[in-house]
Amino acid sequence: MANYFTIFPVSKLHLEFLKLHPEALYDYFQGEQPKLKPAPTAKPNLWQRITGKLPPVTAKLNVPSDWPEQEVAQIGPEINHRNADLAHCILNGTLDAVVGSGSIFQTWFMKEHSAINLDGENFAFSNDQLPELAQLLGQVDTARVMTGFKQWLLKEGDNHEPSEEECEQIFKEYRQFHAAIKEAIERDQALIWIAC
Repeated sequence: MANYFTIFPVSKLHLEFLKLHPEALYDYFQGEQPKLKPAPTAKPNLWQRITGKLPPVTAKLNVPSDWPEQEVAQIGPEINHRNADLAHCILNGTLDAVVGSGSIFQTWFMKEHSAINLDGENFAFSNDQLPELAQLLGQVDTARVMTGFKQWLLKEGDNHEPSEEECEQIFKEYRQFHAAIKEAIERDQALIWIAC
């Protein structure tokens, strides 16, 4: 079974909350209230630990008031752990590591990247990283898809010859992703991706 690279835009406020509480990522994505335990207001002292009389906990976490109430809409091409390097090659024109927003897909197969590490498996880009991503996505065309696909197949030792129809379908997904990123930029949003 493949793990899918699920990408969605978030407000800057939501990103800040999720950076503090990455355990709420899947609740956020599914449009459910986070199931977070309130944190103690202070660390228990030695006497409190011995007697079991622990300090009070905060009554409620400050979950953003506009927390999603339904599953968050995904954006981006259909990427999974088996083809993240293909997506990287198409976006950047190389299988080598890159820096900057082009490293979005390499978070799944390289330790080096320019993303915000939320919990070791899930990542984000701040709103100021999206213009560079939009620029890269704007450079993807069917010729670049074909070249990247062939380069990836060669690395995989696969003699499949990609068809124009396959490349056109992949290009369509990148074009839709580009439009979604431009919309996120207009809304001053950030980007998160998780494994589902």
